[in-house]
Amino acid sequence: MTAAVFLDRDGVLNELVPDPFSGRPESPLDPEQVALAAAAAAALQALRSAGYVIVEASN
Repeated sequence: MTAAVFLDRDGVLNELVPDPFSGRPESPLDPEQVALAAAAAAALQALRSAGYVIVEASN
């Protein structure tokens, strides 16, 4: 059996961006707005090194 880790995309793997109207943090709407969260790369590397399959989830 293969172990997997399911991670939410917005706010976990990538940074949220301010909504242009309300200023509240929201999901990026444009690919140019997508930025990897600060600790995400190291965490993903550690999980892969430990043998986990990474699954990205988003609603």
